[in-house]
Amino acid sequence: KNYQIYYLLPFTKEQIENYLINCLGKADAEKALRFINNVHDLSGLSERPLMLNLIMDLLPELQKEFQNNPNINASTLYRMLFDRVGLRDNEKHLIPLGEKRKLLGRFALYLWQQGITTLHVEALDEWLLCNLDDYPQLKIKLTSGLCEPEVMLQDLHNASLLVRDNDDEYRFAHTSFFEFFVAVGIFDSVVHCSNYQQGFDLIFTKDNLGKEIVQFLLDWRLSNNGSEKVKFDQNWQQLQKASNSVTSRQIAFDIWYFSYRENQEFTVLDKPNWQNLNLVGINLDKQSESNILDLSGINLSNASIEECSFSFINFSKTNLTQTYFRQNKFDACKIEDWVNEKTVFRGNRFNNCLTPNMWKNSSLPHSNLVTPSNGSRIENNSPNLQQLIHEKSSGRLSCLHPDGTQLVIAGHSGA
Repeated sequence: KNYQIYYLLPFTKEQIENYLINCLGKADAEKALRFINNVHDLSGLSERPLMLNLIMDLLPELQKEFQNNPNINASTLYRMLFDRVGLRDNEKHLIPLGEKRKLLGRFALYLWQQGITTLHVEALDEWLLCNLDDYPQLKIKLTSGLCEPEVMLQDLHNASLLVRDNDDEYRFAHTSFFEFFVAVGIFDSVVHCSNYQQGFDLIFTKDNLGKEIVQFLLDWRLSNNGSEKVKFDQNWQQLQKASNSVTSRQIAFDIWYFSYRENQEFTVLDKPNWQNLNLVGINLDKQSESNILDLSGINLSNASIEECSFSFINFSKTNLTQTYFRQNKFDACKIEDWVNEKTVFRGNRFNNCLTPNMWKNSSLPHSNLVTPSNGSRIENNSPNLQQLIHEKSSGRLSCLHPDGTQLVIAGHSGA
């Protein structure tokens, strides 16, 4: 306990420029700055001292990569760093570089799933031999006698970015390397998953993925422009619909929501399964009238939705059986044909999204405020109000006029 922790603050533009000038000289630093400022993710990453050092070190490879792939991000840097070290020692290694990267991804994912950060050398060897079916090139070399198991295992022991301590425990050289390879492992597991019913439940065995791993996953998916990205998106849709575990469904939602709030690309939602989720403080309010978020047909049954904001969302044909809503705001949402058996609403506000069938078979106490979609005055004998009273099964309903001057409370007795 006799040590102090210091944190490096993000670099300012002036500090970034001075760092590059000191390392590269003024002329090369100006070229590097122009390139960094022209690549969106690099300009943000360069504020972090470790990332700036990586960017400077990998600058020639990054410039070459950018010509064919504009999606340069943090995962690009870590992949290039791994490839550079791997290519440097390529003659010493038996496992192909691409397969070794996937292998380390699966290993990192295994550590995360087990809740550990190190693994003894004997357990590491046992893990690899038990998972050879996922690495056909290695299996062929072993079964054909092209190499001995001991040689292959030694190759893994010497893998870039893995370190071995005095107790023969293996770990990743840095936490960020571990997080990067966990994301690579998740991506690879989704791409090659064939068991949709248990896929997510086998991958996401813990309830907290961490924003760093989520960001690496989003970056890694974006940087894969080929068939694997297409396969990932296709499998993700199937997995998030078929998942049986609340934990894995919550993680799948958290990944999507993180990308939504950060304006980052991720797979589109297609009738996802959000059953039994606990959603608190969620804000889906970045849409507009010309850019509606389509969540029609999603399964929110038995979920708890509290203190959330929803704007310009198509919630049509959503399954809300036994869903609990408390103190949420709905603005300009399409909510026709909800399946809302025994749905409970407490203290919610609905503006410009009312439909007559909305409250059928649900419990809507007087604490819910509803502003009609047509903006017309509400009179106590108006057809709209009478229809609402007639279709309301129990409790009371409060309707607030858009100008705030009239409030009508209707009871099940028709009063």
